[in-house]
Amino acid sequence: MKHSSNPQVKIGEFFFPPKRVLIRWLDPGYSKLYVIGNEYGALCAVWQRNEQDALDEAWNADLLKGLAIDEKYYKELIAEYGDNAPVMYLGNASEPADAEHAWITKIPRTQISDRLYAIMLAAYDRGRNTL
Repeated sequence: MKHSSNPQVKIGEFFFPPKRVLIRWLDPGYSKLYVIGNEYGALCAVWQRNEQDALDEAWNADLLKGLAIDEKYYKELIAEYGDNAPVMYLGNASEPADAEHAWITKIPRTQISDRLYAIMLAAYDRGRNTL
């Protein structure tokens, strides 16, 4: 983590405020670290077992506002594209989100510093959901 009045966590090539790194499902033998973003950049990092669960977890934690679409735009997309609309449904409520500009990438363990990984494990062991 960078030391400043605005601390940041470096994961791979991305930087996040600690509250945008979800560790609730951190399990070295089970989960993977995913970074989720849109056309403007990375939005958050999430430990989860697969991409869909990572997207749902981040949506439920209110970290994907950059992918939210309003009802009017949603209706326009469905009218124009039908079943092929660039929309994904996220979270417990299966809310529509922008799939056209969304991206997700898995971060290999080798791109997470040993120090940061130890901090993540310690926070997880204390029952924290974020860093």
